[in-house]
Amino acid sequence: MQVFTTQNTVRNTIIFFTNDSRIPHMEVPDYALTEMGDPQMFLRQYIRQIMGAGFATHEEIDVRIPNMYSRQEQAEDERRMRRQQMMVAQQFIENEKRKQLVETLFEVNMMEALVGWKGWTLQLDGLLHSPTYDQVWKPDEAFTATCLNRERHGIPAEQHTCGIYATDKVEGTAGYGVLRGMVYGWGRYVRGDSGWRSQFAYPKSFYLTGDQVEMIEPLKKYHVPIHILQPVKIYSPEEDGYGDWNEEAHRDSGAAEESAAGEARSEDSGEDD
Repeated sequence: MQVFTTQNTVRNTIIFFTNDSRIPHMEVPDYALTEMGDPQMFLRQYIRQIMGAGFATHEEIDVRIPNMYSRQEQAEDERRMRRQQMMVAQQFIENEKRKQLVETLFEVNMMEALVGWKGWTLQLDGLLHSPTYDQVWKPDEAFTATCLNRERHGIPAEQHTCGIYATDKVEGTAGYGVLRGMVYGWGRYVRGDSGWRSQFAYPKSFYLTGDQVEMIEPLKKYHVPIHILQPVKIYSPEEDGYGDWNEEAHRDSGAAEESAAGEARSEDSGEDD
Protein backbone atom coordinates (compact mmCIF):
# COMPACT_ATOMS: atom_id res chain seq x y z
CA MET A 1 0.00 0.00 0.00
CA GLN A 2 1.24 3.41 -0.91
CA VAL A 3 0.56 6.61 1.02
CA PHE A 4 0.71 9.99 -0.71
CA THR A 5 0.16 13.63 0.11
CA THR A 6 -1.03 16.57 -1.92
CA GLN A 7 -2.04 20.18 -1.35
CA ASN A 8 -5.42 21.76 -1.96
CA THR A 9 -4.55 25.40 -2.75
CA VAL A 10 -8.20 26.43 -2.89
CA ARG A 11 -9.04 25.24 0.60
CA ASN A 12 -5.47 25.74 1.95
CA THR A 13 -5.22 22.18 3.21
CA ILE A 14 -2.83 19.21 3.03
CA ILE A 15 -4.43 15.89 2.02
CA PHE A 16 -3.07 12.46 2.99
CA PHE A 17 -4.46 9.53 0.87
CA THR A 18 -3.61 6.03 -0.37
CA ASN A 19 -3.87 4.05 -3.58
CA ASP A 20 -6.57 1.96 -1.91
CA SER A 21 -9.97 3.46 -2.65
CA ARG A 22 -11.45 1.80 0.42
CA ILE A 23 -9.38 3.99 2.74
CA PRO A 24 -10.68 7.53 3.26
CA HIS A 25 -8.21 10.38 3.00
CA MET A 26 -7.24 12.74 5.84
CA GLU A 27 -7.32 16.49 5.29
CA VAL A 28 -5.33 18.85 7.54
CA PRO A 29 -5.60 22.67 7.48
CA ASP A 30 -2.51 24.35 6.17
CA TYR A 31 -2.24 26.65 9.19
CA ALA A 32 -2.17 23.58 11.49
CA LEU A 33 1.00 22.34 9.80
CA THR A 34 2.52 25.81 10.10
CA GLU A 35 1.65 26.12 13.78
CA MET A 36 2.57 22.60 14.81
CA GLY A 37 5.72 22.59 12.70
CA ASP A 38 5.78 18.77 12.38
CA PRO A 39 4.00 17.31 9.31
CA GLN A 40 5.28 13.85 10.29
CA MET A 41 2.95 13.92 13.28
CA PHE A 42 -0.11 13.99 10.98
CA LEU A 43 1.42 11.34 8.75
CA ARG A 44 1.93 8.99 11.72
CA GLN A 45 -1.62 9.65 12.83
CA TYR A 46 -2.94 8.73 9.37
CA ILE A 47 -0.88 5.53 9.28
CA ARG A 48 -2.16 4.50 12.72
CA GLN A 49 -5.73 4.97 11.46
CA ILE A 50 -4.98 2.70 8.46
CA MET A 51 -3.46 0.02 10.66
CA GLY A 52 -6.21 0.36 13.27
CA ALA A 53 -8.85 -0.27 10.60
CA GLY A 54 -7.02 -3.44 9.56
CA PHE A 55 -6.24 -2.34 6.03
CA ALA A 56 -2.48 -2.98 6.31
CA THR A 57 0.40 -3.56 8.69
CA HIS A 58 3.18 -1.09 9.24
CA GLU A 59 5.53 -3.17 7.04
CA GLU A 60 3.03 -3.19 4.18
CA ILE A 61 2.74 0.59 4.04
CA ASP A 62 5.00 2.40 1.56
CA VAL A 63 5.11 6.11 2.32
CA ARG A 64 5.59 8.10 -0.89
CA ILE A 65 5.46 11.75 0.02
CA PRO A 66 8.21 13.53 -1.93
CA ASN A 67 6.85 16.99 -1.07
CA MET A 68 6.52 16.37 2.69
CA TYR A 69 10.02 17.49 3.64
CA SER A 70 9.87 20.50 1.35
CA ARG A 71 6.60 21.42 3.05
CA GLN A 72 8.31 21.08 6.44
CA GLU A 73 11.10 23.40 5.32
CA GLN A 74 8.53 25.85 3.99
CA ALA A 75 6.73 25.80 7.34
CA GLU A 76 10.01 26.51 9.14
CA ASP A 77 10.72 29.42 6.78
CA GLU A 78 7.27 30.80 7.49
CA ARG A 79 7.88 30.57 11.25
CA ARG A 80 11.22 32.36 10.92
CA MET A 81 9.59 35.07 8.84
CA ARG A 82 6.84 35.54 11.42
CA ARG A 83 9.40 35.75 14.22
CA GLN A 84 11.35 38.34 12.28
CA GLN A 85 8.20 40.35 11.58
CA MET A 86 7.29 40.23 15.25
CA MET A 87 10.75 41.45 16.23
CA VAL A 88 10.56 44.32 13.75
CA ALA A 89 7.09 45.25 14.98
CA GLN A 90 8.22 45.08 18.61
CA GLN A 91 11.23 47.29 17.85
CA PHE A 92 8.96 49.79 16.11
CA ILE A 93 6.64 49.86 19.13
CA GLU A 94 9.59 50.39 21.49
CA ASN A 95 10.94 53.21 19.34
CA GLU A 96 7.54 54.88 19.26
CA LYS A 97 7.25 54.59 23.04
CA ARG A 98 10.72 56.05 23.48
CA LYS A 99 9.91 58.86 21.06
CA GLN A 100 6.66 59.64 22.87
CA LEU A 101 8.55 59.69 26.18
CA VAL A 102 11.07 62.18 24.81
CA GLU A 103 8.26 64.27 23.34
CA THR A 104 6.52 64.26 26.73
CA LEU A 105 9.65 65.28 28.60
CA PHE A 106 10.36 68.25 26.37
CA GLU A 107 6.86 69.39 25.43
CA VAL A 108 6.58 72.40 27.72
CA ASN A 109 3.65 74.59 28.63
CA MET A 110 5.56 77.51 30.17
CA MET A 111 3.85 80.17 32.22
CA GLU A 112 6.78 82.58 31.69
CA ALA A 113 9.26 82.95 28.86
CA LEU A 114 12.90 81.98 29.21
CA VAL A 115 15.44 84.82 29.22
CA GLY A 116 19.01 84.55 27.93
CA TRP A 117 21.82 86.28 26.05
CA LYS A 118 22.33 86.11 22.30
CA GLY A 119 24.54 87.58 19.59
CA TRP A 120 23.53 88.87 16.14
CA THR A 121 24.87 90.71 13.15
CA LEU A 122 23.19 93.82 11.74
CA GLN A 123 23.28 93.63 7.95
CA LEU A 124 22.98 96.36 5.33
CA ASP A 125 19.26 95.66 5.10
CA GLY A 126 18.97 97.05 8.64
CA LEU A 127 17.72 93.72 10.04
CA LEU A 128 19.10 91.33 12.60
CA HIS A 129 20.67 88.15 11.24
CA SER A 130 21.66 84.98 13.03
CA PRO A 131 25.47 84.80 12.84
CA THR A 132 25.62 81.05 12.21
CA TYR A 133 23.02 80.42 9.50
CA ASP A 134 22.36 84.04 8.40
CA GLN A 135 18.63 83.83 9.07
CA VAL A 136 16.64 87.06 9.34
CA TRP A 137 14.93 88.17 12.55
CA LYS A 138 11.98 90.29 11.44
CA PRO A 139 10.62 93.15 13.59
CA ASP A 140 7.49 92.45 15.65
CA GLU A 141 7.53 88.80 14.53
CA ALA A 142 8.60 85.79 16.58
CA PHE A 143 11.62 84.00 15.18
CA THR A 144 10.78 80.32 14.66
CA ALA A 145 13.34 77.52 14.78
CA THR A 146 13.54 75.15 11.80
CA CYS A 147 15.07 71.72 11.29
CA LEU A 148 15.71 69.40 8.35
CA ASN A 149 14.34 66.52 10.46
CA ARG A 150 11.19 68.35 11.53
CA GLU A 151 9.00 65.45 10.38
CA ARG A 152 10.83 63.02 12.67
CA HIS A 153 10.74 64.95 15.94
CA GLY A 154 9.62 68.17 17.58
CA ILE A 155 11.77 71.32 17.51
CA PRO A 156 13.95 71.46 19.48
CA ALA A 157 14.71 67.86 20.42
CA GLU A 158 17.12 66.59 23.05
CA GLN A 159 18.79 64.18 20.64
CA HIS A 160 19.32 66.85 17.96
CA THR A 161 21.02 70.25 17.66
CA CYS A 162 18.05 72.25 16.36
CA GLY A 163 16.53 75.21 18.17
CA ILE A 164 17.27 78.86 18.96
CA TYR A 165 20.31 79.09 21.20
CA ALA A 166 20.73 81.47 24.14
CA THR A 167 23.26 81.54 26.98
CA ASP A 168 22.85 82.27 30.67
CA LYS A 169 25.75 84.75 30.68
CA VAL A 170 26.77 87.43 28.21
CA GLU A 171 30.25 85.89 27.99
CA GLY A 172 28.70 82.92 26.21
CA THR A 173 27.94 85.09 23.17
CA ALA A 174 31.62 85.72 22.43
CA GLY A 175 32.39 84.90 18.81
CA TYR A 176 28.73 85.00 17.73
CA GLY A 177 28.08 88.28 15.96
CA VAL A 178 29.01 91.80 17.02
CA LEU A 179 25.71 92.87 18.58
CA ARG A 180 24.72 91.66 22.03
CA GLY A 181 21.30 91.49 23.57
CA MET A 182 18.86 89.51 25.63
CA VAL A 183 16.08 87.37 24.19
CA TYR A 184 12.83 85.78 25.28
CA GLY A 185 12.41 82.08 24.46
CA TRP A 186 9.18 80.08 24.60
CA GLY A 187 7.37 77.05 23.17
CA ARG A 188 9.28 73.78 23.34
CA TYR A 189 12.69 74.08 24.93
CA VAL A 190 15.71 72.05 25.99
CA ARG A 191 17.99 73.23 28.80
CA GLY A 192 21.77 72.83 28.72
CA ASP A 193 24.62 73.38 31.16
CA SER A 194 25.07 77.04 30.23
CA GLY A 195 21.91 78.01 28.38
CA TRP A 196 18.91 76.71 26.47
CA ARG A 197 17.38 76.05 23.04
CA SER A 198 13.82 77.10 22.28
CA GLN A 199 11.22 76.83 19.55
CA PHE A 200 10.39 80.56 19.39
CA ALA A 201 12.31 83.68 20.38
CA TYR A 202 12.27 87.48 20.15
CA PRO A 203 14.72 90.17 21.33
CA LYS A 204 14.14 91.45 24.86
CA SER A 205 16.72 94.29 24.77
CA PHE A 206 19.94 95.35 23.05
CA TYR A 207 23.23 96.36 24.70
CA LEU A 208 25.44 98.47 22.46
CA THR A 209 29.00 99.62 23.04
CA GLY A 210 30.06 103.24 22.66
CA ASP A 211 31.16 102.71 19.06
CA GLN A 212 27.87 101.13 17.99
CA VAL A 213 25.61 104.17 18.31
CA GLU A 214 24.94 104.08 14.55
CA MET A 215 22.92 100.89 15.19
CA ILE A 216 20.36 102.68 17.35
CA GLU A 217 18.11 103.90 14.53
CA PRO A 218 17.76 100.57 12.64
CA LEU A 219 17.24 98.71 15.93
CA LYS A 220 14.34 100.94 16.96
CA LYS A 221 12.06 99.06 14.57
CA TYR A 222 12.18 96.04 16.95
CA HIS A 223 10.46 98.14 19.64
CA VAL A 224 12.55 96.87 22.57
CA PRO A 225 14.82 98.79 24.97
CA ILE A 226 18.28 99.79 23.71
CA HIS A 227 21.11 100.35 26.18
CA ILE A 228 24.51 101.98 25.62
CA LEU A 229 27.34 100.53 27.69
CA GLN A 230 29.42 103.56 28.78
CA PRO A 231 32.57 103.55 30.98
CA VAL A 232 31.56 104.16 34.58
CA LYS A 233 33.93 105.68 37.18
CA ILE A 234 33.69 103.59 40.29
CA TYR A 235 36.41 105.39 42.31
CA SER A 236 37.57 109.02 42.50
CA PRO A 237 40.90 109.88 44.25
CA GLU A 238 39.52 113.33 45.13
CA GLU A 239 37.32 111.59 47.68
CA ASP A 240 40.50 110.66 49.56
CA GLY A 241 42.10 114.10 49.19
CA TYR A 242 44.25 113.34 46.14
CA GLY A 243 44.28 115.54 43.08
CA ASP A 244 44.40 114.67 39.42
CA TRP A 245 47.89 113.67 38.32
CA ASN A 246 47.28 115.31 34.98
CA GLU A 247 47.19 118.72 36.58
CA GLU A 248 50.11 121.04 35.75
CA ALA A 249 51.07 121.46 39.40
CA HIS A 250 51.71 117.74 39.78
CA ARG A 251 53.57 117.45 36.50
CA ASP A 252 55.97 120.33 37.31
CA SER A 253 56.54 119.72 41.03
CA GLY A 254 58.85 116.81 40.72
CA ALA A 255 60.80 118.22 37.79
CA ALA A 256 61.37 121.58 39.52
CA GLU A 257 62.70 119.96 42.68
CA GLU A 258 64.99 117.66 40.73
CA SER A 259 66.34 120.61 38.70
CA ALA A 260 67.05 122.69 41.81
CA ALA A 261 68.91 119.84 43.45
CA GLY A 262 71.01 119.34 40.34
CA GLU A 263 72.03 122.97 40.16
CA ALA A 264 73.11 122.95 43.81
CA ARG A 265 75.35 119.94 43.27
CA SER A 266 76.90 121.57 40.23
CA GLU A 267 77.77 124.77 42.11
CA ASP A 268 79.40 122.82 44.95
CA SER A 269 81.65 120.82 42.62
CA GLY A 270 82.65 123.72 40.39
CA GLU A 271 81.98 121.64 37.25
CA ASP A 272 80.15 122.85 34.15
CA ASP A 273 77.35 120.92 32.49
